[in-house]
Parts: sequence; structure tokens; C-alpha cells
Amino acid sequence: VLKNLDSFSSNPPRTKKNSHPQKDAAAHTVVAYTSYSATYRSNATGARMVTTADVYDTHVIFTQSFPDGATHTANGDRDSVLSAFPSFKVQALDDGAIGGTKRGYLQFAGDMVGSGFHVGEWSASSAGIGGGIKGTGPLCVFTADRQIAAVLSPFSNAMAANQQFTPAEAAAGAAAGAGAATLTYGVMGNVTAIPAGYALSTIVSFSAGSVNAALTRWGDVLLAEYGKSRDAAWQKDFALQYLGYSTDNGAFYYYTTEQNKTYEQTMLDVHAYARREDIPYRYWLADSWWYFKGLRNGVKNWTAMPSVFPHGLAYVYEQTGWLVQGHNRYWSADTDYAAQNGGKWRFLVDAEGSQYALPYDQGFWDYLMRTSREWGLTTYEQDWLDDEFDNFPPLTNSATLG
Repeated sequence: VLKNLDSFSSNPPRTKKNSHPQKDAAAHTVVAYTSYSATYRSNATGARMVTTADVYDTHVIFTQSFPDGATHTANGDRDSVLSAFPSFKVQALDDGAIGGTKRGYLQFAGDMVGSGFHVGEWSASSAGIGGGIKGTGPLCVFTADRQIAAVLSPFSNAMAANQQFTPAEAAAGAAAGAGAATLTYGVMGNVTAIPAGYALSTIVSFSAGSVNAALTRWGDVLLAEYGKSRDAAWQKDFALQYLGYSTDNGAFYYYTTEQNKTYEQTMLDVHAYARREDIPYRYWLADSWWYFKGLRNGVKNWTAMPSVFPHGLAYVYEQTGWLVQGHNRYWSADTDYAAQNGGKWRFLVDAEGSQYALPYDQGFWDYLMRTSREWGLTTYEQDWLDDEFDNFPPLTNSATLG
């Protein structure tokens, strides 16, 4: 169960089986499940790791919890896991009782969740199953006829969860008697300490009918667990309800303006054109070209540069009536908002290494949203979170900061 096996008891764990009712928040019904648990204890410190499998009709929640916490846990490899539960063999099934002998998989991985997705055959020779910071994402395993599927993913504390895939060849070289490819879930490997009471869960959700149905059912369980509605974004997000004008990557005015004109003049001309042509834009997307940059091209100050908007964003809002979907990126270590740089708010700052910073003061966000509404902000777009997570070490050294 724990990667550092020699420091934990190897005695067989005792398994407890209990049945519990649980309310399904989406359906407002009580759902029964059976729980299996086992406890492992460190020979050196006495610290415990409790593993639990809660088995429902259509899914299983695997949880690893640390009642006592743990210290000095980092193993030096942030893309590995420092704990392991659950762990699965990756192999072809010999019998043809369910959907034929072959299985396939769809792995969502890479930046922006799915840019590195991969489809392949689920077998001991599989090579495209993901792992680590970039490779941990929803994984769907399905029968050859695509009528039965299972979806695996982190279920709680997902920002600290890693998926680790070990090919059969590596497993064979690691230990006597090994040789099967394995897929393991646990706390990411460079976390330095685990707080007492911490728990991390993984879900395996099953469905018959299609891969789409399996992914939808998996989503249903997550939505119910966290009290969310699938339609909530459309009900709350102005930018999903109305037509908008974009200046994002691929748009005509992405980091370019009309000849010999500022962005301010350009956007006023776009507004005038839309009125002439009766195009009912209600907002526009201001991409990353408008605010002040600092070290590593991160955000120094999230206000409009005078060279871009000589009269400010509020002037454009007043002239057009268009609300703004405002783009933002990772924070620079020299950001004006950080107390370390003379600002008012608490930031974590990595000035000597990544040159990134991270705000962790609710008052800062209250200020940023309140003042930004003055120039028409309706949707805040926090881009580049993958880049921040990859490059800011505190996020991958902590079990809770992410």
C-alpha cells in the first residue's frame, strides 16, 4: 500500500465490511453502499494509513486517509506517488464473457486537461497511459464493442493526486515476481508532509451502453458529491448566454490592432461596425495583451496599460456598453499586489527560482473583482493555471495548497 514498504508493517491487514446509507444529492434519495477497510501502521513512527473501498451499485470510491498525518514524505519525484491505493494490473482479459477479449482505453492528459489525449489497447503492452502532473486525468477503459466502460479518476483532493503507470518491463525489473503493468493512484511524490486527518479518494465508475454514457455517469457522481448542477454555468455565466466578440488567440485582433491605431480605437471601431451591421454583441473578450507584465512575463498589475487604452478600460465600457470577459495569467514574483513588493496582500513568492507568485488572501480577490467591475468585468478568465502549477514549487510540495 505504501511505496516505502520497508518502513511499514507487512502484517496482513484486517478487513472490515460495513453497509451504510448515503444520500444522493442529485436525486434526493438514499443510496446504499458497502464499505471495506484496512489499516496499516508505520513500524518507525506508528503513523497509520487507512484504506477504504466504498462499493455502490455503479461505482467504487477508494480512499486513503492519514489519521496521524505524516512527515518527511517527499521522494524527489513529483510525477510519482508516495502512497498507493488503489493499484490495478493493466492486462488483457483471457475470457470472452464480457464484450470480447480486447479492451481499449481513452486517456485524457496533457496541458488544458485533454491536449495530450491518447487512445490505445488496454493490455500488458500498453504504452500511452498517462501519469504524473501532466498525465493524470480521467481514464476510460472500455470493451471492444464499446458497450461496457469504466472511468477512473481522482475523486477528492484532486490537486494533490497523481496517477502512476508502470509498464510491464519496468515492473519486471523492479521486483522479483513482478511483470504486470500497473496503474496506481496516490499523493504526488514531492509532497513534503501530510496533515493529520488528510484523505485522498479515487473513483472507478461503471456503465453499460457507450463510452459517452460512462463518462456522463462518472460526471453525475462528481456533480452529486460536490452539490453542483450541470446547467449551473449557463445559468450564471453572462458570456455563455450572449454573443461576444473575441480577441483571443486566432482572432483577427489578437496582439494586433488596426493600422496606426491603439486597441482603444480599434475596439471602438469594432463596436461601431457591429452596430452598423446589427450584430448583437453583449460583451467582448480582452485577452492577455492589455495588462502590465513583470518577471517571466507574468502579471505585474492587472490594469490597462496607457499605451493600449489611453483613456482606460472604463472609457471603452462607457462608450460601448459591452461587458468584458477579462483574461489573466500567472502572477509574477514582482507583482505590485504582494506585500513583499509593497502591496497590501499576502502572496507566496518564489523570487529566486521560478519567479512566480501565488495570492492566498481572500481580501485580494475581493478587491480585484470589486474594482474590475468598474470597467465592466463580467467573467474573470484565469488562464495559464497549468503553467503556474508546473513551475511554482510550493504547489507540488504541498498536499493542500493547490
